[in-house]
Amino acid sequence: MKIVYVHPSNGKDVRVQKSLETLKELCEEVHFIGWVRSSQLQEDNIISDVIYHFHHSNNGFGLKSAVGLPLFWLFINKIIKKIKPNIIVFANEENAFFNAIMKKKDIILVCDIHDSVADRVKNKWACLVAPKIRDIVNYKMDYLIFTDEMRLQRLPEHNNKSFVIYNAPKFNEVNFIPKYSDYLYYSGSISCNRGFYVLMKALSYLKDKYNLIVPIIAAGVVNDEEIMKVIEKQKEFHYLGHISFKESLEITNSALGVFSYYDPIVINNIYASPNKLYECMMMQKPILINNETLVSNYVLEKNLGLCGTYDDYVMLAENIKTLVLKQFIPENNVEEFRKKFSWDNAQNVYTSIIGPKNYIIKKKENDL
Repeated sequence: MKIVYVHPSNGKDVRVQKSLETLKELCEEVHFIGWVRSSQLQEDNIISDVIYHFHHSNNGFGLKSAVGLPLFWLFINKIIKKIKPNIIVFANEENAFFNAIMKKKDIILVCDIHDSVADRVKNKWACLVAPKIRDIVNYKMDYLIFTDEMRLQRLPEHNNKSFVIYNAPKFNEVNFIPKYSDYLYYSGSISCNRGFYVLMKALSYLKDKYNLIVPIIAAGVVNDEEIMKVIEKQKEFHYLGHISFKESLEITNSALGVFSYYDPIVINNIYASPNKLYECMMMQKPILINNETLVSNYVLEKNLGLCGTYDDYVMLAENIKTLVLKQFIPENNVEEFRKKFSWDNAQNVYTSIIGPKNYIIKKKENDL
């Protein structure tokens, strides 16, 4: 049984790495097809026993350029012809589009929808094209995987071939004892549409009104030069760059709470299913999330964190102050996390897709 996972990256994405680790346990041969710039190094991303194939973008064409995606499609199919897989898992619809319209009967096609292409676009032309790509791919795929039930329920016509794998860690990945330090943790995409400037205003408000200084530890991606300039001027803002998933969990374990805001400017942000929420559940840490996200209803229902309107920096400041004063303790939902959200459930989903017979054969081989 050969399986390929396709994602236009160097393989460092957390969901990609967890998927590859899971598939490695179920299949004899696992391949990853990705896209890298010539300056990117992959050595620290490599998972043992996974075979990697990278399209190197050293010709000046980025993935978002007019020819970038077609070039990636050509590379994908060049590799597929060579290795002849039984199953191909595509991350997101646009990467699966070419193979969807040229579908072969002897290959099972799966789309692992991290973020639907129709929910990410903003400009007028893309808003017309993206839903058509989504609909064609979803119709042609043998199976669909969503990151939460809300996204799955938006496409009830495909329920008979749809599964959910949450953006959550494995339950046994952490054995930390919760600690409490004086900082707030901000991770992932550090950008204007993920609450950066709202957070800066809230911190300034706390300092001016209450003489309260709250340190921020941040890790992840900063692609905006102006934001980086602001970070460099803030003594209380400690930016760590890219860190490992384990390091991120350790920081979460000691934080006052985790900041996770999504500007409701696009549908994808409204339907956000942040892995930070599940990490907070597992580690019994509060999350700060804006109430325009649909998942905020679950946060309030289960008493997992504090919410406020995206642009309301005063409310955010007051919520941060509440955490500093230890006036909010999240409910213990560790058991619900383990049973419902934990990545451990991903193996059951992929076993259903691959087939229990193949899984049993693989397991017997591993037991020898």
